[in-house]
Amino acid sequence: MSIEASTRFVVFAADKTASDIVSGALRPHPSIFAERRLVYIADISAMPAMVTRMFALPKMRDLPFQVGLVQNSEITSHLPRKPKEVTLIALEQQRVQTIEYLPDAASLRRSLGIAPP
Repeated sequence: MSIEASTRFVVFAADKTASDIVSGALRPHPSIFAERRLVYIADISAMPAMVTRMFALPKMRDLPFQVGLVQNSEITSHLPRKPKEVTLIALEQQRVQTIEYLPDAASLRRSLGIAPP
């Protein structure tokens, strides 16, 4: 997965809680990825390999959108994060404009301009 010049938002989940927030907020809105030019990255490096293979990967395959999975934490070590929160990075021409830390699905939907369910 790459971040193109046209990418407007990067949603980053550094842990399972953040990943669950993203799934809950965006699963009902798969078209938001193209509409908002959004990329989703999930760091699963802390997850044991067996759990990844047996549970996480099958669950993520069922998502109606793509997820960039990171299994080496060094790859995302430079990304800002807060425990149990989603990091939303707004970009313009691959330059960071804003960074938000979002504690729940409602906050993520609000920041992306998605109407409440």
